[in-house]
This record gives sequence, structure tokens and C-alpha cells, in this order.
Amino acid sequence: MTNVDLGKVLNCTPQNYGRMESGQQLFSIENLIKLSNYYKVSINYILGNTTDKVKLLHNYQFDYGKMCNQMINLRINNEYSQDYIADEILNISQSMYSQFETGVHTIDVLSIMKLAALYNVPISYILGLDGQE
Repeated sequence: MTNVDLGKVLNCTPQNYGRMESGQQLFSIENLIKLSNYYKVSINYILGNTTDKVKLLHNYQFDYGKMCNQMINLRINNEYSQDYIADEILNISQSMYSQFETGVHTIDVLSIMKLAALYNVPISYILGLDGQE
């Protein structure tokens, strides 16, 4: 599989894929899901968070609104404020975090990883993909 082939999977140039693969550019959530679906493995496997190469039985179906709801529910259920998550965990403003939760701005993959670590859940859970593995 070449960068050209994977660029086609992600609908990007081979150069952009190479930058993502080398860590010079972040994968978007959507691109992680596309790679996961293409290789039929979990997002946690793609990100190197597990060595368990469980085969996906079917493609992930991503719903941005469901992810936003997961973020809100996890925060509330763990009794964290938006201020705490923004300041102490993500090092961003509370208003930016609020915009992540409401879907006004797209949250980045590194922030999703930090939230997963905070809540001790798989990344796929925060993305609203639980039950799809």
C-alpha cells in the first residue's frame, strides 16, 4: 500500500498522507475512521493505544452529534466543569471547549485522546462508536 493508495482512501494528496503518517500533520477524526474502516481494525489500534488487532465486523458509522453528546455526558457524569476540562486537561479556553461540545468547532484527535485518558474509556467510546467494534 503506497501513500498514493492511502491518499485515495482518505481523499487527500500522497504528500498530505505522508505528513499525517510521519506525525507532521494530525489525522482528522474522519480520516481515522476511514483508515479504521479500510483496514478493518479499531481506532485504538490505528493510534497505537492497543496491540489487540481485533477485526471490525462492519464499518464504523460516525455521527458528530453523538460524539458531542458523549463528551457532554462523560463530563457531567464525572462531575467536571467545562472550565476544568478546558484549563486543566486541554489547555484551551472554556469557550473553545464549549464549541467542541456543541459541534461549532471540530475537536482534534489529540484532545480526544486526552479526554479518553481522563475518563479511562476507549477513544471509540467518546466518538460514539461503542458497540460498533
